Amino acid sequence: VQEEFQRSMQRFLKDSEEYARIERETAPWLILVCDDICYGVLAHFAKALAKELTVLGQAVLETNYISMEMLACQNYKAIIGFQTPVLEEQMVRETKARRYQFWFDNPIVRPNLLKKTSKETYVLCQDGDYARFFTEHCDVKNAIHFPPAGDYVKEKELDRIYDLVFVGSYSAARQLECKDSFQLEFYQYMSEHMDCTVEQGIRAVWQMQGIEYDEQCFMNIVDEIQEVYNCLLQSYRHKIIEAILSAGIQMHVFGDSWKNYQGDGAWNLIIHPQVIGEEALQVWQQAKIGLNIMSRHTAGMTERIANIMLCGACCLSDETAYLREHFEENREIVLYKADRLDELIEKICYLLQHKERRERIALNGRNKAVLEHTWHKRAIQLLELVEQDTNNGSRQITKIG
Repeated sequence: VQEEFQRSMQRFLKDSEEYARIERETAPWLILVCDDICYGVLAHFAKALAKELTVLGQAVLETNYISMEMLACQNYKAIIGFQTPVLEEQMVRETKARRYQFWFDNPIVRPNLLKKTSKETYVLCQDGDYARFFTEHCDVKNAIHFPPAGDYVKEKELDRIYDLVFVGSYSAARQLECKDSFQLEFYQYMSEHMDCTVEQGIRAVWQMQGIEYDEQCFMNIVDEIQEVYNCLLQSYRHKIIEAILSAGIQMHVFGDSWKNYQGDGAWNLIIHPQVIGEEALQVWQQAKIGLNIMSRHTAGMTERIANIMLCGACCLSDETAYLREHFEENREIVLYKADRLDELIEKICYLLQHKERRERIALNGRNKAVLEHTWHKRAIQLLELVEQDTNNGSRQITKIG
């Protein structure tokens, strides 16, 4: 053993390239688990990815705190955050490790983090339009479309006691307080164009007002319309929920936030105690239809979609460019348009009345999600991304999958 040890030491000392290769391949991932927004959803993502990287033979360190000592005493294969501000602190930027920032919200929702994001950070966006935003307006070298995934769930023979389920919170639409005419016109335009991105909305309003596009003015506008955008999101979700309830369809929801609902059809809202984590998975395992409502993500996918499918429920979601490209409509998923809510009602009624068709879609969706949309699959894709970059040098990568 001593002789083998000495030979290995001599090889390391004489061949710095070999030493660097071994160090790079065996270095641990540092995953930051320090975000408690959205009922701990982002923390759950971090833990799920850490678990799957470990399953794949990777060394992983999880932490909710990072210090100079941690960075000084260990080299890392990569440091991963989930919309985590500390990832962009100077002490982290000065490390040699790559930085991967998972980003789920529209970039304009987190303006402080948006401004701090380094050009060298790999930004992994759940929506393709958000990746383009970072590339075009923040000059980020590698803004990558990398959607979230779901938790693999073993099939269970549970009674599907819920016809229609929505696992998400409710915020009553606030009264819009516009500071100027642009914000009012922007709100009205975005309300009428449900599949429009923020950038498209700004450009359209400017065109109507006869204003030429200017990048600096664009970023200034982005910095001022968070409240307008939040009002749009609340109105968007309320509009869809109200259309379902007022059509006489009962919907099961979870958490006290739903007690604030005051729209039409409130008597069809069945409110249960709040569920998170595995409790939410159990709800979808007992649901016939799992409803997804995007936060106006026009080219993305949410973990809710993956989890609905993995739990064997029929997934009903507002459409996005990503969903149309990666899923076969009416075979693996059922899609609706937010500006055609009469068709949404028809689809819900049809699915509830046709058990065999609904269950076939649910089974196909589950099979698809098991193959392509688990955190295990995302861990594999992340390793492939690192390998690509290591072998080919720094270059722009636009999407995964």
